Amino acid sequence: YSDGNLKVVSGATGGFDTTSASTMAIKGKIYCEFALPSDADGSYVGVMKYDTSLTNNGIDTSSTSDCWIVRGDNGHKANGSTSAYAGGAFSNGDIIMLAVDIANTSIWWGKNGTWFASGNPAANSNAGYTNLPSTEDLLVICGDNYSTKTPHIIANFGQNPSFSGQVTAGTNADGNGKGLFKYAPPTGFLALCEDNLPTPAIADPGKHFKTVLYTGDGNSGRSITGVGFQPDLVWLKSRTNNASHRWSDSVRGVNKQLMSDSSADEATFTTMLTSFDSNGFSLGDNVGINGTGYTNVAWCWKAGGAAVSNNDGSITTQVSANPTAGFSIVKGTQTNGTTTFGHGLGKAPKMVITKQTNGTTGWYTWHTGIPITEALRLDADTNSTSFDHWVTDPTTSVFSMGSGFGSGETYVAYCFAEIEGYSKIGSYTGNGSTDGPFVYCGFKPAWVMVKNTSATSDWRIYDSSRLSTNPNNLVLYTNLSDVDTTTLHPFDLLSNGFKIRGDFNDINTSTHNYIFMAFAESPFQTANAK
Repeated sequence: YSDGNLKVVSGATGGFDTTSASTMAIKGKIYCEFALPSDADGSYVGVMKYDTSLTNNGIDTSSTSDCWIVRGDNGHKANGSTSAYAGGAFSNGDIIMLAVDIANTSIWWGKNGTWFASGNPAANSNAGYTNLPSTEDLLVICGDNYSTKTPHIIANFGQNPSFSGQVTAGTNADGNGKGLFKYAPPTGFLALCEDNLPTPAIADPGKHFKTVLYTGDGNSGRSITGVGFQPDLVWLKSRTNNASHRWSDSVRGVNKQLMSDSSADEATFTTMLTSFDSNGFSLGDNVGINGTGYTNVAWCWKAGGAAVSNNDGSITTQVSANPTAGFSIVKGTQTNGTTTFGHGLGKAPKMVITKQTNGTTGWYTWHTGIPITEALRLDADTNSTSFDHWVTDPTTSVFSMGSGFGSGETYVAYCFAEIEGYSKIGSYTGNGSTDGPFVYCGFKPAWVMVKNTSATSDWRIYDSSRLSTNPNNLVLYTNLSDVDTTTLHPFDLLSNGFKIRGDFNDINTSTHNYIFMAFAESPFQTANAK
């Protein structure tokens, strides 16, 4: 990489492709260009899903359905399989044009001012493909797909109109007056830049999620402030004392405690959390969360305040919901057979954490990164295993629990839907390298939780409050009472996602599937780079 990472030179790869990806997801309609000064026939240009499985040996971008590309050796397009395309092979000196329309799920390619196959992005006609996903983040990619070639590729997203001095600079701006291009962007198509990103739905993530650090003083009535809102879920963990995780929420009641490192049923404690306050919470004198001199962390989420009745499911649930931030707390009682629980979000959750409160059924958890026929346990290190009790994927109004959960069992569920610019709930595939995968979130993460679903491993939590610098190697485990642990297998928390820097089983074994949930410190538009 050179020229601010706008120029990439690929090495011969023995038949394996190399891929360079943009670091900003495509929103709306975008236009960009690529100059090919040498070995142009060895290059390709296109887009990929943000979580496409990339490995050190590369992937065949022609054969994966997660990529949409045009190959330079023959001008053919590819998305899972290659087919002819009216564009022809790339030649040295060509400038390749790329237009993407997310709403219409379409992509076009062109060359030297002419769109392939008589395409017309402005009129949404004759697209190369019309099957792009409209609900997943896509990244612009380019690279080498020819084993004996070492192409040079220079990108212009609007800030490099001369392609690093290769051509006379273009003078064509987009419709918002942003960027300069060699050829005129189609009407309605914009440069891929921060100024053209949509306004974040949540400009200040700290109004809905906050990590607070404090040192215990052993006094009952201790007030912890600085949260910035009245929390509905407070998850406490001692950082210097081997003590259980403590979960309190506004639906079950402030004195009702659950422990994510234990399958024990709900217990009442008057010495733990004693109140949810307008700017934080108050504590009792329990040594596990307020021992004198012990340092602690509190992860706080805002739901919807006092619970209300919800009749969307087959039973009436008590729900505290914050649709804006995609978080709700649900309490209900399982009946015979399948029971549907209303969750109040108006959007399908991508992660549901459940816990029986009147018994010892564990913290069964569903995540969009595993099949509906499987489950994980937040209180265990087990891999994703067969579990037929979820019945069906959550909907915009309910999630389902099957007959495997006993009639009369009461449950609390913590439901998380993904909100662009605030939360990201997804998966990635490990590559087994200390140069691990980069995971795009679209924001600067404040908090990331990761679990290997393919093998036995602990649930890991990283956050920018306990350690604000990279590499971030300070870990707590949801399923263990251990203190803060310094690990040799760190993360980098970046302005637009996170990067794995270790090859450890818990975070990055080759070909293993990893699920994650992340919350923002700040949206990408306002994030400081790391």
